[in-house]
Amino acid sequence: MFHLLSLLPKAELLVTMLTCRALHSAGKKHLLQICAEIPLQYNRVEPFMRFMLNNPDYFRHLRTLGITLAAPSLARMGARTLSQCHSLEVLCMIIWERMFRDVPELDQAICALPRLTELTIKGAVKADRIARWIMSMNCPLRILRAPFRGKMSQDASTVLQSLAEQLEVLDIHGISFPRAGSRLPRVHSADVTFTDFNYDMGLLLDWLPAITDLVFSKPRYGDNEVPPAAFWWDKMRKTNESRRLSGRSPQLQSVQGHLLSMYSSALAREVHRLCCDHVEMLDAERLSTLLIDLRPHILDLHIVLPPEECHRLPGLLQEASNVTQLMICIEFNRPTTQLAELVVLHLPQMFQSLNLQSVTIAFTIHELVEEPDAILQYEELARSLRALDVPQLAERIAAQVPSLKQITIQMPEEEFNLAWDISRLDADRLLLTPIPEPGRNEHWERCRSALETCRSALSFIRHGAVIG
Repeated sequence: MFHLLSLLPKAELLVTMLTCRALHSAGKKHLLQICAEIPLQYNRVEPFMRFMLNNPDYFRHLRTLGITLAAPSLARMGARTLSQCHSLEVLCMIIWERMFRDVPELDQAICALPRLTELTIKGAVKADRIARWIMSMNCPLRILRAPFRGKMSQDASTVLQSLAEQLEVLDIHGISFPRAGSRLPRVHSADVTFTDFNYDMGLLLDWLPAITDLVFSKPRYGDNEVPPAAFWWDKMRKTNESRRLSGRSPQLQSVQGHLLSMYSSALAREVHRLCCDHVEMLDAERLSTLLIDLRPHILDLHIVLPPEECHRLPGLLQEASNVTQLMICIEFNRPTTQLAELVVLHLPQMFQSLNLQSVTIAFTIHELVEEPDAILQYEELARSLRALDVPQLAERIAAQVPSLKQITIQMPEEEFNLAWDISRLDADRLLLTPIPEPGRNEHWERCRSALETCRSALSFIRHGAVIG
């Protein structure tokens, strides 16, 4: 029975558990052990922990736990729950520093988890507290995601050195690194804030010699600090260019995140994937430089575009000659009655002379939450985009890119994408064949199939068969 349930995806498992008591009981154990995430919203945290504490036999099945401890009473119950999670491998906590002051036993419960391989902390926890956890833990921790808040009394590289032979994924913000110290030789994926490394790419690459996936998160500045002006990023780039970074980290495959941080890193080597968040048209030249540096094969762009700047789209990707797969999200932030015409006129020219095989375009609308007439502006933008002739746009883009084989377009407020396979009948004629949308009832068909499988199994069991 347990093996049969292990074959079901989470959604189908939940539906199956509603059919009878036997499947409900067996499904609980499977849900705790197999599923990658337990969604614990605030109003579900206490009932879940009470259920676990009242049924301690289930703790041996619990592998993954995501939990929000937003009140001292929840923190106390959380400490009791974690103290019995001897099989827990993945822990994600949303918590604040004051909870530890009110419930000191929570520290001990976290540090005592013997099989923990992944720890994610969200909220506001002091850097020194996380450092004490790291130094006290005796578990095979491989993944650490923690935003460090405040100054750390110990040297950060010394603290992390205790995990040097284990850590493989590191998400660490808020610690300044005047020097890297000992290397972390096994870390292959890292999410960093470049300002923490004083914009020194050499320091970062020396510290993480085996890095394959690198994420630059957007720097956060205090209330009294002003983000660097554009010329500051140019200055940092020149400094990094002088450090002769070519040839370092030859295994690097993916770079993503904050455009200006990636630009100022001056990292020059061919990568498989490049993702750029929140690209504005004033940064077009820096994006071109980054494309020359990294020569990606897959490019993922998020562009914030005022409609009056649509005419600047042609030429934006002129240095993307290596890219064969492009995903681009275009976020419009101002309403205009001519938006559809501007998009059809200028967007196809952006793809001219590229060697793309597939393109995915998603149009989105910026959340105008600070505007007094935000709802009206949103409706006007949505109305302008609804006027867009999507098949015509797809055909014009295909005409600009002779190598293109597939195009997908996602419109706001639409549940399904519009996608076409592209065939070329001759030099001048195109055939765009719509790709069928996924069936709206496909999910329920899978659920019905899962139910039939489990009912057959129950019938098999009731007739005296034994499943090993």
